Amino acid sequence: MPHEVKAKYIALKSWTGRSSQNAPKFWEECCREMGMVDTTDGIRLRTGYFENRESEDAAALSSGEDGAPAPNIPIRRSLEASASAPLLPNPPDMEEQGRSRCHQKEVATVLSASTVGSHVDAMPCGTTLPEHQPQQCDLLPERKGNQTLHGAGEESKPNIHGDSSPPSQVESQTDEVSPDTSTSVWIDLQKSLLEDGNKCDKLSVSLSYQKVLERVKLALDVIETSQQIRQLPPVMPVLTEEKKVSDEQAVELHSLGIELYELFSSGMSPFRAVDKNGFNTSSVMFDGNKGTFHGDNDEKQKKKRERQAKMPGYVPLTEFGLPPTICRLVSSLLNHRESCERCNYECIDDVKEDLRIMASKPEMFLFRTASCNLQLSPDALYGREEETAKLLEAYSRAIDPAGRQTKEIVFISGYSGTGKSSLVQNLRGHFIKKGACFVSGKFDAMQQLQPLSSIVSAMNDYCNLLSESRSRIHEVREAVETALGNEGRAVLSSLIPNLEKIISSADAKLEVPCANGREALQRLIFMIRMLFRATCSFSYPVVLFLDDLQWADSVSLTLMQGLISDPAIKGLLVIGCYRDNEVTSDHPLMSTLADIKRSGDTSITSICIGNLDVKNISSLLSDALLLTPNMVRSLAEAVLQKTGGNALFLIQFLSSLHNEGLIRYSLSSRQWEWDTQKICRKDIADGVAELLAAKLQSMAPEVLVALKTAAAFGAQCEEELLQILDKAPERIESTVIALDAAVAEGIMNKVGSAYIFAHDQVQQAAYLLIPDSERASFHLLLGRTLWKCCSENELKKHLFVLVYQLHKGSSLISDHDEQVALARLSLRAGEMASAMSAFLPSECYLTAGIQMLNEDDWFCCRDLCVDIFSLCAETQYILGDFDAMQGNLDKLLTNGRTLQEKLRAYHTLILSMGAQGRALDAISTASRILPELGEALPLDVTKATVKQELGLTETLLSAVCADTEDSLLQMKPMENAEKREAMKILHVLLHYAFTEKKILLPVLVCRMVRISISYGLCKESAHAFAFYGMISLNTMGKYYDGHRYARVAISIIDRFQAREFFARVHVIVYLLIKPWAEPIQACLPPLKRAIEVGLATGDILYSMIAAHSYAGCALFAGEALGPLMDEMNLHSKQMIDIKQRYVHTNSGPMRQFAQNLLGRSADPTRLVEDIMDEGDPLDSPGDTRSNQAAMFTYLYRLWLQYLFGNYHEAWNTVEEYEEIGNGSSKLISFPAACCTVFFPCLTALALAREKEEPKYMKTIDNNLAKMEEWALLAPWNCLNKLQLLRAEYAFLKKDFILAATCFDHAVELSAKHRLVNDQGLALERSGIFHLERGDHDTASSLFASARECYIKWGAWSKVWHVEERYL
Repeated sequence: MPHEVKAKYIALKSWTGRSSQNAPKFWEECCREMGMVDTTDGIRLRTGYFENRESEDAAALSSGEDGAPAPNIPIRRSLEASASAPLLPNPPDMEEQGRSRCHQKEVATVLSASTVGSHVDAMPCGTTLPEHQPQQCDLLPERKGNQTLHGAGEESKPNIHGDSSPPSQVESQTDEVSPDTSTSVWIDLQKSLLEDGNKCDKLSVSLSYQKVLERVKLALDVIETSQQIRQLPPVMPVLTEEKKVSDEQAVELHSLGIELYELFSSGMSPFRAVDKNGFNTSSVMFDGNKGTFHGDNDEKQKKKRERQAKMPGYVPLTEFGLPPTICRLVSSLLNHRESCERCNYECIDDVKEDLRIMASKPEMFLFRTASCNLQLSPDALYGREEETAKLLEAYSRAIDPAGRQTKEIVFISGYSGTGKSSLVQNLRGHFIKKGACFVSGKFDAMQQLQPLSSIVSAMNDYCNLLSESRSRIHEVREAVETALGNEGRAVLSSLIPNLEKIISSADAKLEVPCANGREALQRLIFMIRMLFRATCSFSYPVVLFLDDLQWADSVSLTLMQGLISDPAIKGLLVIGCYRDNEVTSDHPLMSTLADIKRSGDTSITSICIGNLDVKNISSLLSDALLLTPNMVRSLAEAVLQKTGGNALFLIQFLSSLHNEGLIRYSLSSRQWEWDTQKICRKDIADGVAELLAAKLQSMAPEVLVALKTAAAFGAQCEEELLQILDKAPERIESTVIALDAAVAEGIMNKVGSAYIFAHDQVQQAAYLLIPDSERASFHLLLGRTLWKCCSENELKKHLFVLVYQLHKGSSLISDHDEQVALARLSLRAGEMASAMSAFLPSECYLTAGIQMLNEDDWFCCRDLCVDIFSLCAETQYILGDFDAMQGNLDKLLTNGRTLQEKLRAYHTLILSMGAQGRALDAISTASRILPELGEALPLDVTKATVKQELGLTETLLSAVCADTEDSLLQMKPMENAEKREAMKILHVLLHYAFTEKKILLPVLVCRMVRISISYGLCKESAHAFAFYGMISLNTMGKYYDGHRYARVAISIIDRFQAREFFARVHVIVYLLIKPWAEPIQACLPPLKRAIEVGLATGDILYSMIAAHSYAGCALFAGEALGPLMDEMNLHSKQMIDIKQRYVHTNSGPMRQFAQNLLGRSADPTRLVEDIMDEGDPLDSPGDTRSNQAAMFTYLYRLWLQYLFGNYHEAWNTVEEYEEIGNGSSKLISFPAACCTVFFPCLTALALAREKEEPKYMKTIDNNLAKMEEWALLAPWNCLNKLQLLRAEYAFLKKDFILAATCFDHAVELSAKHRLVNDQGLALERSGIFHLERGDHDTASSLFASARECYIKWGAWSKVWHVEERYL
């Protein structure tokens, strides 16, 4: 023992002052401070006793002048002293003091109990109980015989003699034990245990592993029995009137404590009894100073006894080596008083619950030694069973191929620190075990200007996991390369570096196709969706976890919605967490959530995580302290009062309590202790961040600096950034090494090369260490250091971080040259963000850069000003911030000196007008600009103007390519910059003219064609020649020229790799031109390809127009309705997701048409069901878009009405269609144009057989002539229809032989041309012809064949119609 500690110990033991009520507590605390424990068997260190006679320390104690006890007698408490009573040293020689026989028996009993306890306490630290077969100690022979305590099966009281004598014999033998003998026995046992400590564990000395567990179960049986008979043993023998408890429940608990004490101590009674001479041993006190005893006549000792009598006097069960939890339970019951201040239990059921817990988890609560370090896991879950079940159910639905086939998303909301992320992370292993690929991304409040940071991180991890799967890497590589194509591989490889591990390096280095504005965003979303389509399935599911969505950028939210809404992605579960207190109703996340709900095909599981209650906190403390929940309930209530039950706050608060000693591990009791009152009085910080900040202050200075640096970057930072900072010569300490120390403390985690704070509240706490007044300068210093130490490649990689840090401290920059340099960096960051389709961050970078400039910079940094203002205006146009955009455009147009400097501004202005629904204003503005480019447009466009423009263009084309298009294709590229700008503006106007001013469309097209011939070809020339081919075919009737210019348009696309124009050119060519000469089936694959390429290049408008066109051509071609309906529903959903409402409205009639034919509507002749109401698009006949929808509605309603024999209603539809569709057929698709001729003629023929009215005959003659002309141009698509019209006409004119022949030809040609819908109709009409002619057998055969064709087509309502009417 150190001399200073020994001196303090001797001084304390020799103190002669008066004992007070707090003396025992004071003594125990002093012992604890010296690293010692005072037990019934003597003073011991943490590892043993002062029992060795040869010990120098013990000899020193014996030589003290204070009358300290001799070394051969251990310092011990008397039996009557309680656990908290004053400590009285025993006399050195009991025989010399003339102790009574009764007292000798008591000492022997104490010796017996304490000897057993000494074995336990002297066990070496770290000794553990064997898990299955604990070793037995041979020091104490097992008792023989059938001695019982209160009933059969219970063990009798242990003794040190090793015999089976009855209690009376044991008592007589004990009477003969002398002090020397007892000391010798104690020392022998102690030495034996020290010599063989590794062979005996603490519990097997007195009770083995199994016996302890058996007695716990026996205690449960005792309680069960007592509750059944409702009769308990009497209360303690010595119970005065003053101590009688009025509360019956308290008496029961106390009595139960006595019963359990006797059970676990093998029959020893916890309280003193009066001996046979009537002498109460508690009245005999030994004065260690005077060496005398005092009786009741001593007033001072009498008062002392009165104080001691208020506390129960018993030997704690810890002295028997029993588990601390059992000791605590029994002590709590024995210490029960009226106030219940020292009892953990309110009723016997609570005791039974604790015993049941001990019996069910003995390894944890009985035989596991608590650690001196408070171990709290922030990721452990308590009270989250319901939330966990919901999450697992959502996962099961997401991966179930036989389920509802709806997409699954889980939104988890709650306050910061409630355990949202922990809930998901705890199930990560479950997901992986089930075969899922788990990837996660976390959004950061300080990295919101780093676009797609979370999504890209998750996708990068996902690609890495895919590349590590050797069993399916080849399959994945092939699927990814097929799904993405060249464009997708080039686009994604620049964002997702690990994609190169899957695809070949050559594919990753492909040139990224040009895309601007929202086209680039839609292209990116489509490519990531294609990646998931290729790699995610029910067999290989994916769980995508996105944390802290309240900080997600709009692009990431749009991408998340795109993944969720894509029905082609199977086996994907998206889990999103957000803080609901930081998300208001106008937050982008809420609008995204509303859009997902409106879609109706996504199953949304909402989970709200609240704070922990007392029960959950008790469970947490129970696991941490290895005590039952009832034992820690008082602590749980105090912690709940202080923290409100916030999980993170609670963990940090408990950690601070441990650091301050308010929760401490007691070596004497071998369990955790706390002071509830002090905890309740403790002042704490208002939030967890402030609490953590105070905790961080205690760390080393270099670690604090490193934590501040990391916190300034956000919730995570890359090691490479820190290494760049460490290059600075003024930095002495290594930031990386310092952060490694923080990782060791659990403050941060290191995942790969990234340092991540354990929680964002920890990051906030570290950030709070930087004073408000110094934060701007701190960020500026970081930014300047990075800027100075970065290489060019590092600058490009960390550009967003660098610019963000500089702008956080830009208010402190006084040097204008540095401000201009920062503006250039901001422009660079804005360009990079725009290329990633992250327009909001781009706008922030650019706006901040503009603030660094002044008016003088328009003279000295003109290029910078033009570029940054132009790009900022473009991003604001894309974001829809038209007011801010107009301000920047005005600045550009005012300060711009040349037309070239203003052109970008004009282009943005025209686009913004069109986006705001001001198409005519856009045309007017463009008309003012084009003259400056040498391409003035006529102010008043008439038919004569159109004719003049067409004539000029035809003359020029005839001179260049009289016979073939080869000379056109060999023309050089356009080099004139002004003409290229003119082509761009004219190209923008094409769409506005088509929707708002159709008479201007031929003028614009002719002007673009003439510029291309005169100045060379460009990408926009492809669109111009496609439109001109349509005009040549439909307006001028030059079918051959129309197809020739269509081939030119396709060739220009291939020559210039103008894939951004692919979709729009293919729609014109394969919807409006090619069907006039080629089979309609041949147009379906190019249109389907146009859908994919349009989405891949971001041309979403024409991609959806291609989807609409594909469906129309497929219906015309008689494609199977079932699969076609599935495709139409998929495209319909895409139209809604990407907000193409106009195309979606126009496609509604054809979807309802297919729905009716499939037999999924009550009335197959009316377009009124869940998809649409045919009256809706007809409400505003003056609106162009409404007229388009109305035309499609009339067309498909007419088709249905004729098919089901409603000829009069069909004629009414024909007349309504003629009112709104006059002159429009020249610009509608081939299928629509063909149907508007075919079905009105059939309707007129059917009605003319009833009555040949002039209006019917006029329609018949006109439409029959048109069909004859078209049959010459497109025999594959029109000749069968012409034969059917001729058959019906011959039937009308009573030429039955010709009619029969034409019917047969119509059926034959329809079958030959694979037009199953037309074949079924021709068979049905032929059957009606033969039925009216009286040939029932032939008619029945024809009707049966027609039925088979309709079945093949999938038109079940028509099948039922034929069966009902004709079969």
